[in-house]
Amino acid sequence: MTTEKSSVTQKGQVTIPLRIRKALGLKTGTKVEFIQSGLKVFLRPSLEPSNPFEKFVGALKGHKRDKQEINRWLAGIRDDDSN
Repeated sequence: MTTEKSSVTQKGQVTIPLRIRKALGLKTGTKVEFIQSGLKVFLRPSLEPSNPFEKFVGALKGHKRDKQEINRWLAGIRDDDSN
C-alpha cells in the first residue's frame, strides 16, 4: 500500500492523484462513492446504474417549445412504443 496526499479546497474538493485515477479507471464525469468506516474513507467508482435520461440533458437547448408541443411529441413517442 502506498500513500498519496492532496489538499482540501474551501469547497471541500480534492484532486485524486493521477496514479489512483488510472488504477480505478476514473475519467471526467465518472461518478464515485465514498464509503466511511471509522476514520477510514474508501473511494470507488459508483456501483449505481447511471441515469438513462442523462444523455438527453440539453438536447433541446436553444429550441423554444411550449408545453402543448412537448406533450404532443411525448404522446407520439408513446404511440410508437405501443406498436
